[in-house]
Amino acid sequence: MKNEFIPYEQALALKELGFDEPCFGRWIEQDELSISAPKDDEYCQKQHEFSWTALAPLFQQAFRWFREKHNLSHEIQHTHKGFYPLIYEDNIIKPKWVGEVLLYKEAELACLDKLIEIVKNGK
Repeated sequence: MKNEFIPYEQALALKELGFDEPCFGRWIEQDELSISAPKDDEYCQKQHEFSWTALAPLFQQAFRWFREKHNLSHEIQHTHKGFYPLIYEDNIIKPKWVGEVLLYKEAELACLDKLIEIVKNGK
């Protein structure tokens, strides 16, 4: 189940970017993921109490946030060589190649890291 949530480091980066959506997970520390149903907005705001805690969105939720808040989307193409992560900015048809990655999970993480980098650097 832990693999469905974005990793701790990326969760902290999203926190810095202003992510505050209700989540089923919350990173307490790097190796401690707390999973429960979000009861209300107060539950989600508790992530801001300590610098080492962060909401732990599912990958799909993090990607949706980038799409809706920053007009950035991703795609993972599968070819005979492996999986290729792509980033689309402002609905541009021609994507940016993030790089070749052989495992799907690695491609997904590469997309997430690139999206974080783009927003941090102000596109």
